[in-house]
Amino acid sequence: MSRPVEGAIIVGAGTSGLAAAACLRERGVPITLLEKSGGIGSLWKERTYDRLHLHTPKDTNVDRAQYDENSKVWRVHTQGFSSSNEIEKAEYRVRWLIVASRENAEIVMPKLPGMKTYSGSILHSRNYKNGSEFVDKKVLVVGCGNSGMEIALDLANFNAKPSIVVHDSVRNSHARSSTGIVGASTFVVAMRLSKALPLRLTDWLLVFGTPIEGPLQLKQKTWKTPVLDVGAVNQINNGNIKVDHAYVISALMTSGVRFENGEFESYDAIIFATGYRSNVPMWLKGNFIGEDGSPSASMRDGWKGERVLYAIGFTKKGLVGTFTDATIIAEDIGRAYDHDMLQTDI
Repeated sequence: MSRPVEGAIIVGAGTSGLAAAACLRERGVPITLLEKSGGIGSLWKERTYDRLHLHTPKDTNVDRAQYDENSKVWRVHTQGFSSSNEIEKAEYRVRWLIVASRENAEIVMPKLPGMKTYSGSILHSRNYKNGSEFVDKKVLVVGCGNSGMEIALDLANFNAKPSIVVHDSVRNSHARSSTGIVGASTFVVAMRLSKALPLRLTDWLLVFGTPIEGPLQLKQKTWKTPVLDVGAVNQINNGNIKVDHAYVISALMTSGVRFENGEFESYDAIIFATGYRSNVPMWLKGNFIGEDGSPSASMRDGWKGERVLYAIGFTKKGLVGTFTDATIIAEDIGRAYDHDMLQTDI
């Protein structure tokens, strides 16, 4: 089944997709939302642990999106389920395509020797809710990003015995308390300053002029959000969270973990806070998005590319950047849509 769609198609109904939809609706542009997770805002509904708060047509999976040079439209091929639970395939033809499926589409789960024979619990942070089932248990958290640090803190608050495996230095955006910019509030202030100041100057102010990359430059360069401390550092200092900077996991044994230095440690459970990856390169055809899910050089300023392709949430400025992207995209598409409507009336 192939059908034309008026206005724009937005792939992804998370925060980025909803922001784009709201701005386009306000601008009077018809939109069609495609979301594979069975509902809007699925990241926050289905993939979060209980203590996580924002600091950051359903059941439709996009198989392929390709620009048709002859008809000058995007052909978006989808697969979903009908009301009778039968597989339903469709092709949409649309002038404007907006990619709002960012880097959090697919989980990253390392494949380690011994995972099938390990006797304890293994789960990804996507499936973690709270520490109530881990009371008095030794739990290894693999990954020291924001998810890893918050899960370790939550485990400590539930009287578990968490340890964190750290493969690189913790990117802790922690400034002096006398400035009022401490822990998580650092990034909030950074986002506000970035509205009016260049990233380099914003970071220079946040780190008090020291010649190091601040949180915003780090995020723009590496796509890694700096760790926002909401209490984990204090628990580490108190010994309630064990941190090991040196060891890398070599294999899982029946009752624990063997590290590359040969040492063994027993754990009742292992939680992989190893993040997500983008699935956009799998379905978007053309040189628009790199293999790592980041926009290619053809994506101007990270939000607009060739052949009227748009991307929202790829400018690496958090929710503030998402709102800015949504506003700019809606204005850009809105002007073209108004022109088309005017030509039709004439």
